[in-house]
Amino acid sequence: MTSIRAVFTPTPEMVAYNEATKARREEMSAKTLHQTEAKESLAKDTVEIAKPKKKSFWKGFASYWITGLGQMIDGRTKTGFKQLGTEVALGGVSGLATALSLKAMQTGNKYGFIAGIGLGVLAGIGIIANKIHSVVDAYKGGK
Repeated sequence: MTSIRAVFTPTPEMVAYNEATKARREEMSAKTLHQTEAKESLAKDTVEIAKPKKKSFWKGFASYWITGLGQMIDGRTKTGFKQLGTEVALGGVSGLATALSLKAMQTGNKYGFIAGIGLGVLAGIGIIANKIHSVVDAYKGGK
C-alpha cells in the first residue's frame, strides 16, 4: 500500500514575505530595546523629587459639610462631583422609598411598607458610607 503525501513548496512571494516580516520584527525589537535602554539611562541621570501629599484637616472638614468639596478644593473636581452626585442620587432614592412606603402604609400594604422602609435605610447607609469616604479621601489628599 502506498501513502499519498502532499508536497508543499513555498512560492517565491511567500519566501520574500516571510523574510520581510522577520526583518520588520527584528527592527521593531531593536527599537524597543533601544527605547528601554534610553529610558533606563535617563532614569539614572535624573532624580525626580516627588512632593508628599499633605494631609489637610480643612479639606476633610469641607467635605464633611458639603460632600466632595474637599476634593474640589484639592483640584480633583471630577472626583468631587462624583461624590456629590452619589450623595444626591442616594438621597433621592431614600426620599422616593420613604414616599412609597408611606403610600403603601395608607393602602394597607404591609410588605410594600416594609420594603420601602428597608430601601430607605439602605440608601441612608449608602449616604453615610459615601460621606465617610469623601471626608477621609479629602483629608488624605487622594491617591
